[in-house]
Amino acid sequence: MDEAYDYYNQYAYKKGFSVRKGAIRKSEKDGNVIGRRLHCSKEGYREERFKKTEGSKKRHRGETRCGCKAKLLVNKNLDGSWVVSMFVEEHNHVLATPRKCHLLPSHRKIKSQGSRNVGFIELDARNYMRTRRKIEFSVGDSQRLLNYLNEIQIKNPHFFYAIQLDDDGKLTSIFWCDARCRMDYSYFGDVVCLDPTYGTNKYAMSFVPIVGVNHHLQTVLFGCALIFDETEYSFIWVLEKWLQAMKESHPKVILTDQDSAISGAIAKVLPCTIHRYCLWHIFQNAKRHLGRLFTRGSKFGQDLSYCVPVYSHEFFCADMCTTQRSESINKFFKGFLSRKMLLLEFVQGVDKALIRRREKEIEADFKMNNMQPSLILHMPIKEEASKLYTPAIFAKFQEELLGSLRYKCEKIEENGYIASYKCWIPEKQVRLVKMCSESSFFVRCSCCKFEFAGFLCRHILKVFIVANVDKIPREYMLNHWTRDAKCGKFFDEEGQEVQEDCYTYLTLRYSTLSHEAKEVATKGSCSTEVYKVALHWLRKTREEVEKAVKMQMFEVPNNNIDKCLSQQTIMSTEVTIRDPPLAKCKGNGGRKKAFWEKNLKKRKTKVTMGKNSQITLAQASKDIDIIILVLFMFQQVKVLNLDKFLFVMMIPIQVYQLSLRKDCSSFLASFSTQLAFIESISIIFIV
Repeated sequence: MDEAYDYYNQYAYKKGFSVRKGAIRKSEKDGNVIGRRLHCSKEGYREERFKKTEGSKKRHRGETRCGCKAKLLVNKNLDGSWVVSMFVEEHNHVLATPRKCHLLPSHRKIKSQGSRNVGFIELDARNYMRTRRKIEFSVGDSQRLLNYLNEIQIKNPHFFYAIQLDDDGKLTSIFWCDARCRMDYSYFGDVVCLDPTYGTNKYAMSFVPIVGVNHHLQTVLFGCALIFDETEYSFIWVLEKWLQAMKESHPKVILTDQDSAISGAIAKVLPCTIHRYCLWHIFQNAKRHLGRLFTRGSKFGQDLSYCVPVYSHEFFCADMCTTQRSESINKFFKGFLSRKMLLLEFVQGVDKALIRRREKEIEADFKMNNMQPSLILHMPIKEEASKLYTPAIFAKFQEELLGSLRYKCEKIEENGYIASYKCWIPEKQVRLVKMCSESSFFVRCSCCKFEFAGFLCRHILKVFIVANVDKIPREYMLNHWTRDAKCGKFFDEEGQEVQEDCYTYLTLRYSTLSHEAKEVATKGSCSTEVYKVALHWLRKTREEVEKAVKMQMFEVPNNNIDKCLSQQTIMSTEVTIRDPPLAKCKGNGGRKKAFWEKNLKKRKTKVTMGKNSQITLAQASKDIDIIILVLFMFQQVKVLNLDKFLFVMMIPIQVYQLSLRKDCSSFLASFSTQLAFIESISIIFIV
């Protein structure tokens, strides 16, 4: 019986479904098992007793069963042999693809493999790694990176990379994106986020990930770049190469921080793209320059938070108003990257991180195709949304639908087919909704939730309930958030379909060459003369192929290399690239912080010292330099008496903290406290 389960489970893995053990049949004489049912894991439906308790749970489980009839029945004969008595092959659901079969329940197993199954010992592995490192480090770091990228491009022609050199042949910038990045951009490239605030490798080059959001609300990568300096010229080069990889397809909206170099590059390279600044950076800059208006009791900050987002809510931004997507993927990369890494190690670390990231998307696709979300309220519009939206977006839609039940709705005006409604709840802002029920359906809310996020807001849903609209109009079902968002094919500049799996190209090339060689062998064996001609040219062809293989190991495509300052082109096939200068870096990579963020961290740090502790001369001189420099900026140095100033700096630590350090930290916090600090210090030193 176990052999029958293993055989049926192997069959299920190849077909793309999971197996669940069903009922058994026992003998009435001795109680031994004489029959077993093996079902598809989607057989039957969830029991009603579990459905009743689902509404009281905080986390709702999706429905995984759909009444599939596929099964296998095995029975035991009188002679003790097991036979298959029934086999139903048809399924009523979509089968899993080969890339997702390992996620099916009956195929998720941890197998123990002993050292006897490895085939080598530890010494062999060490010798292999030493030999490999010796070969790799025979050339420079930049040259090894170039060879590595060229090897990837040979395996998959749709892998794109570009390198920028200066006049001395040193690497200054590099951009790369694989076939999956190009495919994801064709599906989800309407909104792009760019944030170059991630410090990276031993050369202190800035890492610039270009990211977006997919239909599972997951961050996806559209390309990566390493730039030596954050100048407008560098960003222009990155954006131009990125557009070249994406067939000159411009995004609709791009989100960045408030950097003049990035803004200038976007204005020149992406003139038709809507450029929006990160709201978080806007508010931080407002606090920095308008600190006096953000004091306690002031409503300026609250009013600003309502005012600023209005300017970005009229365009689809995939529910993004900050560069948090870039920062989240930077945090993800942090576990794979280090500031001590060389260029090749860094690029390989990014590739490993992308593999892990894309496994999460495969898992989300698997859950979407094999699990239906549970419905708290059974409404026609909700059931339709559960079938069209992905689970992540449906959860947000369901939240809006439940929130609409709290609102009151009243029709305030009707002009032919156009009606105006107002929706409100106590102590909340009144929202106005206009709806046209003519043949060309139209609805719009003053909150602009649909225009900004891509799914309907609770105010429109409330109007739908009042107006008895049971289905979501197709024009208000954004394809970006649907289950079929990744349907369709993406073609390159030559009209070839972009494939993520490089083995598809290997199989296709092998099949074509095998077919041609078979025809040559068939026709060449008909006579002796023809045989000699065919054999001669086959051997000649083999020699040419071996030469091409050797040349390909050292040849680098020249069209992927740009000269930074001159327009000269590289004519030789063997390209030698010099490494950029090294930088002293410690720790792992991370987002680069502005000076005011560092000061904020210092202000939160508590200093504890003993009662009789004295300030060292190094501490005193350091704080003296900071305070004198700041006071000089405000032209207050003339009021200081430096002798009394040095005397004050050497008093015990409690008095020092009370009179200087506390004021100094608050001084660095806002402009208003800076002036108060200057006045207080001036009075102390004059006295």
